[in-house]
Amino acid sequence: LWLYLCSDHGMVDVTRTTDVNAVLRRLPLRDGRDYDVFLDSTMARFWWRRPEARARVLAALGSEQGGRWLSESELEAAGCSFPDHAYGDDVFLLDPGVLMVPSYMGSKPLAAMHGYVADHPDMAAMLASNRPLPAGVTHLKDLRGFLESELDALQALTT
Repeated sequence: LWLYLCSDHGMVDVTRTTDVNAVLRRLPLRDGRDYDVFLDSTMARFWWRRPEARARVLAALGSEQGGRWLSESELEAAGCSFPDHAYGDDVFLLDPGVLMVPSYMGSKPLAAMHGYVADHPDMAAMLASNRPLPAGVTHLKDLRGFLESELDALQALTT
């Protein structure tokens, strides 16, 4: 029996909530007119319709405790920088343990959440096996190729 147990992320205990939408409502701007926004449980992703909207929202949320704007280099390092900005022109990421409530993901706080910076200790994924794991399997992106090679090896054993 070959057994592999894996997860794609860990969970961080929620210690407090923040209402990003309340900050946005205080501005003389409107979603759908000046910007488009997706309010996830741990991040707000923005697409700008007007340059002045970007400046005002960046300033308003930049002074908000509990989160920060991700730089282009941080997005690039995380594999989240896309030329077409499909996932947002700018991303405001909450600190580990802070939950956006309300958001498009829910209106009540939860005990724990994922989706924070990947290097937070509680965000670690897991891979366990009753077989030795190769030294080269160190990241979630390595998992698919490894499991495909294991399936190929298993098929070779059974034919």
